[in-house]
Amino acid sequence: PHWSNCIYLGEPFGEEFRIYASDGCLRWVDVRTAPMSEQKQLFSHVGTIEDITERKLTQAIREQMIREQTARQEAEAANQMKDEFLAIVSHELRTPLNSILGWSQLLLAKEFDEDTKTRALEIIQRNAQSQTQLIEDILDVSRIIRGKLKLSIQIVNAIELIERAIEMLHLAAEAKTITIETQLDRAASLISGDPARLQQIIWNLLSNAIKFTPESGRIEIRLSVVENRKLGDSRNNLNHSAQLQVIDTGIGMSDDFLPYIFDRFRQADSSPTRSYGGLGLGLTIVRHIVELHGGTIEAFSEGKDKGSIFTVHLPLASFSATTSQPENHGLLGDRLPSLDGVQILLVEDDRDSRDIIQVILEESQGQVTATASVSEAIEYLEKLIFIFW
Repeated sequence: PHWSNCIYLGEPFGEEFRIYASDGCLRWVDVRTAPMSEQKQLFSHVGTIEDITERKLTQAIREQMIREQTARQEAEAANQMKDEFLAIVSHELRTPLNSILGWSQLLLAKEFDEDTKTRALEIIQRNAQSQTQLIEDILDVSRIIRGKLKLSIQIVNAIELIERAIEMLHLAAEAKTITIETQLDRAASLISGDPARLQQIIWNLLSNAIKFTPESGRIEIRLSVVENRKLGDSRNNLNHSAQLQVIDTGIGMSDDFLPYIFDRFRQADSSPTRSYGGLGLGLTIVRHIVELHGGTIEAFSEGKDKGSIFTVHLPLASFSATTSQPENHGLLGDRLPSLDGVQILLVEDDRDSRDIIQVILEESQGQVTATASVSEAIEYLEKLIFIFW
């Protein structure tokens, strides 16, 4: 309260402020007054003025020390998480390499029967795909940090994406005798989003559910229409949104870990002896992709060994701009397009990559000239121009 108001109302006054002292220096003072009255008639104020400069300086120093200590603890915790993450990266990248290199060396060193060769090649392919996924996760996090993760928004059939994810992961589920059930509302099938990134969301959530669900467990995938929960993207002005839920009977999450489930470099068990592989980046990437779509994602668990529920809300497709059906953005498949009669100049500095690309193109009847550098390619083109001149 202002001093004049206290005088008028007969109330006590107290305030800390700075004044210029007689030596011209700024000093902190604490001013306190109390009204003096007799028979309910105010006749004066009595007060004190205390120089509290030293106390303020001590308080400022203490607050600065607390801030520095907090910042140091946060930095140390972040460094510890990064160290743990780097240790996990090293382990996770090395593990598939061991299988790839081991089987490659065996195949080169001796002859095996056709069944063993096929099994070896399947192991090499599976581990190479695993390593590719690890590297893609690291690159995605790098894109997220730099703000370079972009979307190509179109109308997407969410049911097709769910069915494709189940098809991709059904062998992993069958190996653990896990049952996957679905409740898919076709009214929620068409959503607005990037098909490749939406597939990544569903694949990650289902893959995690399979990984953390014990044998003979159950996973349920639900897709439904719910009332709009004020999704973060202002472009979504619909009254309803699509809700995707992945529910499992797995190991669940503790109350201590649940708030950090979507954080980078966070894992419930980051020790070298942990039971589950992976970098712990999947859910971080999923959350960012969901938010880029203007959606939300939540995780819920009643506790350890009580399963988990991941709930995603995404904008339904708006047909004001287009009513076309979503394109099928699946993988290319086993049949390569014909390149018969097409002349191709291949420029690739890595010999192994150059060799495999050349073989793939030639398998499609392409006429390939392979070069190892841009200068070599230009030299070839100059010779070609001279020949046809």
